[in-house]
Amino acid sequence: QTLGDGKQSQRALHQCSLWLPGKQRYCRFPSVEGFDFCGHHLASRGDEGSARIPCPLDPRHSVFASELQRHLRICPRAKEGQAEAALPCFQRDVNSGLDEDACYEEDCV
Repeated sequence: QTLGDGKQSQRALHQCSLWLPGKQRYCRFPSVEGFDFCGHHLASRGDEGSARIPCPLDPRHSVFASELQRHLRICPRAKEGQAEAALPCFQRDVNSGLDEDACYEEDCV
């Protein structure tokens, strides 16, 4: 994006420079200070020292491997799981079929 005088707009200066061919536009996330790409695309290009891995609680997003423990405490999926576990009716793995003491019809003759 350029203005009439050839200078880039302020928005473009602070926007990720990765072209998304499927969407026919640039990524709209803000770029990391001092770089041309946002945090996600900077890491995927290998410019960042740390690798990104899928979040174990929700693989729809990724986190830096070095920040995984911190992320697990603040991940929205972790908070949802904690809220669910706090419910009075919650019992972990109640329908998993792993209960060895359960009496099934074919076993209880």
